[in-house]
Amino acid sequence: MPSKTTSIKYTEPISLIGGVGKNTSITIKAIATKEGMQKSQVSTFVYTISIPAADYSRVNEAISKVNFIDKELYENYNKVEKALYQIDWNKSKQEQAIVDSCADTINKAIEGLVKKNKDYKVTEGETFVKESGKDISIRIDHEYTENVKVEVDNQEVDKVHYKATKGSTIFTFGDMYLNTLAVGIHHVKVTFEDGIATTTLLIKEQTKDDNNRKDSTSNNQETVKPMVKAENKEEVKKVKTGDDENIIGVVLLLIGSLVVLTYIKKKRIE
Repeated sequence: MPSKTTSIKYTEPISLIGGVGKNTSITIKAIATKEGMQKSQVSTFVYTISIPAADYSRVNEAISKVNFIDKELYENYNKVEKALYQIDWNKSKQEQAIVDSCADTINKAIEGLVKKNKDYKVTEGETFVKESGKDISIRIDHEYTENVKVEVDNQEVDKVHYKATKGSTIFTFGDMYLNTLAVGIHHVKVTFEDGIATTTLLIKEQTKDDNNRKDSTSNNQETVKPMVKAENKEEVKKVKTGDDENIIGVVLLLIGSLVVLTYIKKKRIE
């Protein structure tokens, strides 16, 4: 209210400080004056202003998602924490766009979470010899799942080249695929939803020793076959007939020796 000796003419809006979401009142006392006329009595005006708060429903929905996240499982959870820290809960309706932007930032941080990789152990693996005709398997201490990605030397392996079976998780590579790999060490990486397992495969060229083993094996198999057939009666007879002929030869030799000795003895007597 202007003093008796001073008058202020208000031509601009009067600033009003209040809290968002709360009713704020201002009291104005004024005297109407006009040159050459008597001043009016003091008039009092009370204005109550409501400043509506912004709608935080989207922000609350995003926060509810965060509450179900185990931050220990993610390597970049700090981005979610940063998004939460930037929320300003005192925004008015006129600043709704800023509030909605906070919700978007939280959701993007959630979508961008990257799980920490667990290192699963390979408990079983083998060396592959080219042209051996054998498959090889690796066993990983992870519960069985088919939802995996298998890579050899950073190249994804098509599922037609391996099969996954239970027993922890066992991956068996077919020999057709293994024969396409160069001789040497190859790096294998198996990616699960919650971690990875890595190992190496050693591919060897077939050596003379390997060939000799194969030849020896095949020769042994050939040797075994007639022995098995010898259980037949006819072949047993053949073996017995051979023994009889040997005995007869010895007997004939003895008889011949006796005849010669008898002849010599007679000659001496004469």
